[in-house]
Amino acid sequence: MNMICKELVEKLDFELAWIGRKEIGGNIDIVSLFGHASGYGDELKKIGVRWDESPQGRGPVGTAIRTGEAQLYKISDLRFKPWQCAAQKYGLASVYSLPLTIKGEVYGALTLYSNLEQVFDNEAEITRITSIANRLRIASDTSINQQHQRLLGAALSAAGSGVIITERDGKIVWVNESFCKQSGYSESQAIGQTPRILKSHQHDNDYYAELWNTILNGKRWASETVERHIDGSHYIVSQTITPIFDNAGEISHFIAIHEDITAQKEAQERIEYLAHHDGLTGIPNRALFYDRLEHTISLTKREKGTFALMFLDLDRFKPINDTYGHTIGDQLLQEVAQRIGSVLRESDTVARLGGDEFTVILPTINDEHEAFKVGKKLSEAISAPYQLGDQEIITSASIGIAIYPEHGTSDIELITAADSAMYSAKETGRHCIALASI
Repeated sequence: MNMICKELVEKLDFELAWIGRKEIGGNIDIVSLFGHASGYGDELKKIGVRWDESPQGRGPVGTAIRTGEAQLYKISDLRFKPWQCAAQKYGLASVYSLPLTIKGEVYGALTLYSNLEQVFDNEAEITRITSIANRLRIASDTSINQQHQRLLGAALSAAGSGVIITERDGKIVWVNESFCKQSGYSESQAIGQTPRILKSHQHDNDYYAELWNTILNGKRWASETVERHIDGSHYIVSQTITPIFDNAGEISHFIAIHEDITAQKEAQERIEYLAHHDGLTGIPNRALFYDRLEHTISLTKREKGTFALMFLDLDRFKPINDTYGHTIGDQLLQEVAQRIGSVLRESDTVARLGGDEFTVILPTINDEHEAFKVGKKLSEAISAPYQLGDQEIITSASIGIAIYPEHGTSDIELITAADSAMYSAKETGRHCIALASI
């Protein structure tokens, strides 16, 4: 801007040229000034130049900014009264103020002073001034665009989320450092490739077809996506893909933002796991047991089948816990859970309701005899000696069995029947298996 002012003064023989920028509140800030009458700039700062409706805002500069039109004043004009004495002191006779715009918005004004009254009446002179002002506007536009691009590039580079910019066909043209950290790919390894290098095969073809259909239609896509790290491991991102349009309105690029939510998802899964699994043994807890039981009832009813529900209670667990301590007691419960699991099929469910009480759901059994066979295997597995530290522990289980639909068709009926059968087994003498009564 200083060069523009200098060029106007030296080439067109003006006394003074200055560029003012409008400020919030109505003031005009002198950002560049050059000329033989440069001392007049100090006078302007003292008197004030504004672009509002105040007396200091009704001069050529304020009016040019406010109206968006060039203003020609004689120093003798009444409208110039606030600055007349100062201007005459420096031999100034006329002033011409031209509004400056960036992207269609007036941001300031270029103001020129001459010691001749008629100089700005010359159309050729005005044309030359306007041409130089246009150069200033173009330079300002370019400077601001470049500044915006630098700021945008810096912001994207420093962003905590991974950023990928691709051409319309998916070819990667830019990635930031966060993407490199997420994916393990360096910038040189990623550029020129396509996002297929991240494909984890955790999503089907329909997923990717919908993604491309959405963004190629100019719409924004957002989803959680499992991506593949360069080392083969998987990570989860919250992904947003936005189409970028060129001046013709056509899609030229896509920008994808990846926020790594792997730790968040793992924490969420851990919370969900703990909500449905016993903290000591790792097997399903009461909540998951009831959910599995309701599901099994619904499925078996639909298929007109049969299943068994077992209640198991360890014999003499309290004396063991009191004698050897809670650490041994906890270890015993963990070993019992493992032994029960080793006997059961993958489709079966073992759960701990609390204390030393376990339940087992056996779906798709044929009859009570088959349930008794499983019960006997469980009894034998549980009653084998346990070596816990320096202690050998002996325990057994009392087992109650209820059969659907013979002993009930609802969860309450079946639980009540199996629980009653278990207590019958205990009363019989422990280490026994009892079938619920009809």
